[in-house]
Amino acid sequence: MAVIAVAGIAGAAIGGGKPAADHPAASGGASHPMASSASSATPAAASSAAVASPAQTVMSWWDGGAKSAFGTLTTALTATSKDANNMAALGGACQQISQAVTGMQSVGPVGYRPLEKWLARALAQYSTGAAECTAGANATSASMLAAATTAINKGNYDLGKATAVIGRLGG
Repeated sequence: MAVIAVAGIAGAAIGGGKPAADHPAASGGASHPMASSASSATPAAASSAAVASPAQTVMSWWDGGAKSAFGTLTTALTATSKDANNMAALGGACQQISQAVTGMQSVGPVGYRPLEKWLARALAQYSTGAAECTAGANATSASMLAAATTAINKGNYDLGKATAVIGRLGG
């Protein structure tokens, strides 16, 4: 359940899927910096206007595929708790986590280092947890499943840190 709460917080903090133009943090309450005419701006002003704020960078990443990939990851993580007593189903759910991690990674870098650091740590923990979970479900190994749970919980912690970074951006 903590994963779902973190996912909801992350979604709300990032903008709840609102288009960047509609999100006040993305524009700082002003018109979009790319809307200015190149002829009215000096080259230095034009280049500085083209630099996105951290909030804009994160919104672009979120709207560019991260929101969907994050939803897939959350669904996969939730499935493991639903299938915990059915080893065959649990193994499949664990493989879904691995696929969802790959999907999150394929979205590409966030472009904002403080968020990337925590997100990378979370995805690494989820990947480790998925591998341990798949192997543990296949072998019906309580110790491997315990290791999987530990890794996934560490991933949840790191994802919470990533969400806190997003919240500090004013989302």
